[in-house]
Amino acid sequence: MGSNRTVRYSRRTFLTQSLIALSLFVAVVATAAPRRDLLAYWAFNCFTTCGNANFNPETVSQSTASMSSSFEPDAGANESGTTLNSVSPYEARAALTLRAGTGGINNGRDVTWRVDASGASGLQISFATRRSAGGFASNQFQYSSDGATFVNFGQPFNPGSEYSVVSFDLRHVRGLGNNPSAAFRIVFQSGSTINAGEYCLIDNLEVVAK
Repeated sequence: MGSNRTVRYSRRTFLTQSLIALSLFVAVVATAAPRRDLLAYWAFNCFTTCGNANFNPETVSQSTASMSSSFEPDAGANESGTTLNSVSPYEARAALTLRAGTGGINNGRDVTWRVDASGASGLQISFATRRSAGGFASNQFQYSSDGATFVNFGQPFNPGSEYSVVSFDLRHVRGLGNNPSAAFRIVFQSGSTINAGEYCLIDNLEVVAK
């Protein structure tokens, strides 16, 4: 008899623990973060010169978006890209290649992108980046709520020699949500003043929101 009671007790314990585990799993799934909408994405999948400073406005957008740069025009080819932070079906072909330029002329210059965030909130920016040994080592991310005046956000980032993803959480920045004039910028600094070919790469740039 004692043996049977032990078996029944063990079965009840197993069933109870299983139900608790299932309840916890359901609770975790129910509270998982909702999928965020992609407002704009730049793949930069062009190896040869694509206009000013190798720009290729290859975008996947649910809203109106544009990108520009104050860099000197560059006749060189873009470096290889990455799958990090990519959006299907875009491949890891090329990356936006931002070179220091003769005498480091592109130090202090920027890449700017604008996104119509009407009806959107909780904006977040992310992209993959790396640099050459003498590429831009101090790069400041900025945002603007009017498309004209830009404000520093966080500390300057220093890309490594291998690709990694950099992200900026703007969910608590007032004035960006539901804003048709939302704009963002990276100002590049600390690039080589000796070797014009040193570079920083940006790839798979995403703007997402609720």
